[in-house]
Amino acid sequence: MNIESLTASALQHLPTNYFSTNNLELKFNIGSGAFSVDPETGNYIQSTTVTTLICSATEDNKTKAIESPGNLGVSVIYVKGRLSNPKLMPAAITLDRVGTAKLTNLDGTILEGVWKFIAVTQNRINAYTQARGTFFRGTITVPTAV
Repeated sequence: MNIESLTASALQHLPTNYFSTNNLELKFNIGSGAFSVDPETGNYIQSTTVTTLICSATEDNKTKAIESPGNLGVSVIYVKGRLSNPKLMPAAITLDRVGTAKLTNLDGTILEGVWKFIAVTQNRINAYTQARGTFFRGTITVPTAV
């Protein structure tokens, strides 16, 4: 029996809510490959579709919400978690892609800001990632009351 099948067997015994609740929604504009002409400028504009990722996230313990140096009125929140829907990261979403984030806190408050990924090593056992979702780390940049 190989490590993949052992892990898959063990994962079936974990509860489905093992990674808490879905509290983070990430949206990315993905180019569709089709272009249209902007009537005002005459320039070609690529049509896009919105791809939404639903995630279970928590604050990254290594870092806290800190004010971004040199940017008055902006804070950066570091989060980590796993994808819930879809469980695997779509190929069109790369680490350098910037999106929008909507984080719902336990008290019901909602933070919205700009999302950026931080590179992270994935589990080498494919069955684990398929069952529990792609692991991610990233930042949400939000306006701060000055």
